Amino acid sequence: MTSTSLDLPRPDRRGFSHDSYDVARNHRDAARTSPQRRTALALEILAAAGLRGCTGATLLAHAFSVDMLAGLVHDGLATAHRQTMKVGRRKVQFAHMMITDAGRSKADRLRACPAE
Repeated sequence: MTSTSLDLPRPDRRGFSHDSYDVARNHRDAARTSPQRRTALALEILAAAGLRGCTGATLLAHAFSVDMLAGLVHDGLATAHRQTMKVGRRKVQFAHMMITDAGRSKADRLRACPAE
């Protein structure tokens, strides 16, 4: 019996893959770009995060607005799930976002033709 494995980036000790870190680091000035480019940047970060996805707070830290992230979910380009984690005695809620197949194909189209 043969086993197949996915070739996924390995996370570093903080849980980030080097690919997602490089994409995020290169797009720190997302607030100064056009709305279409900001959408493409958010999709690139979600695509680089792979199967793990990322939290909404991570995307907010890169200057993406809540309205823009909600628009990605509304348009079917990303999914968002609310999760609860116990930290000490407290329960903390956070949003976890992942790119969809439609979002991945739009990111590929925007990467191939940025003026779209």
